[in-house]
Amino acid sequence: MIFSLHFCPNISLAFEGALHLLRCTIKEVPIRSAIYDVATKITIVNNEKVIKVFERDYNNDFTRKFYFTKYGSTIFNEIENIIFNGCKRDAKIFMGLNSEKIVITVGYNSTVEQRQIQVLESILNNSLIIKYKDLIQFAFPMTYGGNKKNINDIKQIMEKSNYEYKIFENFLNDYEVANLRFASDIFIHLATTDVMCSSMRGYMLAKNLVITGDWLPYNSLLEDGFYFDTVKNIVEIGDKVIYWLSNYNEIEKYISNNDIRLKDGGDWDVFIKDWIKLYNSVLEKNKEIVTDEVTKITG
Repeated sequence: MIFSLHFCPNISLAFEGALHLLRCTIKEVPIRSAIYDVATKITIVNNEKVIKVFERDYNNDFTRKFYFTKYGSTIFNEIENIIFNGCKRDAKIFMGLNSEKIVITVGYNSTVEQRQIQVLESILNNSLIIKYKDLIQFAFPMTYGGNKKNINDIKQIMEKSNYEYKIFENFLNDYEVANLRFASDIFIHLATTDVMCSSMRGYMLAKNLVITGDWLPYNSLLEDGFYFDTVKNIVEIGDKVIYWLSNYNEIEKYISNNDIRLKDGGDWDVFIKDWIKLYNSVLEKNKEIVTDEVTKITG
């Protein structure tokens, strides 16, 4: 940081996803506060919950440094192309999933905050799920997050359950990620915290019935006419899955409005303009500062 301040006194700080802010520990607050203090701009998603957390945890008026923008994602283009050129059966075969079964995807990384184990406990302990044992397969995208214990615990649970499942641990490129989302039929997203993540919107675009927690900030998607279902707590997910499995033929009419407009929330062609504007302003400011310092030295 000292090196950066000496050679680049005008600093833009970017969060790689607002989850890093929401999951900040008490011990990390002073360290982060020092970093925010020297930043000229702090890029952050324009989300009310994120802003409130920031204002709660930090005494200084860092909000005046906020520059609201978003990260784009190339996944939406891949999903759009796959939907246009293929079908879910083909995507399942490509990803090594059972093309004859309903694929239920739980979470999108290996962190414990995704709460895959609690989700499984609620579903597998529901006495009615046995009726659908031969009809479903569970999928667990665990390609990042780095929690090997969580992965191993999930494996143990699934092996004991005798339900068909597949865990994706190795890196997946954009084309593979898009196929995995299209191969899935039901996506369960009950993380402890989250913001407008591209994963959930990707599964929605890929014609999944998405079930998420009503504590997560996705109401704006409902207001825009998109559809997903919710639970009030993680214990309810077992009953909710049973409901949708028993009414599986009704899903399509509910998710029919989950169309390409979902791409607008993650289109790099749109968001890149804001990032270019930000970095151009930072570069210009740095040029001014360096010029002033040179003038002082040379007289």
